[in-house]
Parts: sequence; C-alpha cells; structure tokens
Amino acid sequence: LVSGTACFLLARYFTRSINTLQKATRQIAEGDLSVRIIQQFQGRKDEIADLGRDFDHMTARLEKAMQEQKRLIKDVSHELRSPLARLQ
Repeated sequence: LVSGTACFLLARYFTRSINTLQKATRQIAEGDLSVRIIQQFQGRKDEIADLGRDFDHMTARLEKAMQEQKRLIKDVSHELRSPLARLQ
C-alpha cells in the first residue's frame, strides 16, 4: 500500500510536467510562439526541467526567426515597389 501510493505520487509528479510540455507544444502548433514554461519548472534539477529550459530556448529562437522573416518580406516588398512604381 505504501509503495503503491509512492508510485502513484511519483507518476503524477512526472505526468503533470509532461502535460505542461504537451499543452505548450499545442499552443505553438496553433501559432502562439510567446509560450514559455520555465516558471513551472522552477526549483527542479532533473531532465524534465532541462527539457523545459530547452523548450523555452527553442520557442524564443523560433519567435525571433519568424519576426526576422516578416521583416525581410516587408523590406523586400518595399524595395520592389519603388522600381515598379518608376516603371509604371
């Protein structure tokens, strides 16, 4: 009974962290790149906390890349409009 309770609590502890990662992954899949989860893993020093930190690093880089892509498209669009206007 004691070992069963301990196993249940341990499984719940790990499952909660994995569910947090799963929800954040779904938000990113829907296009919300501002998701950060490291606050929920504060104080932990295990592999799942490392995964949470890596996840946040990945989303920050994705968000930055998307912003740079939008800026590039905007700049290219502006550069193309000027010569086209002159041609017209």
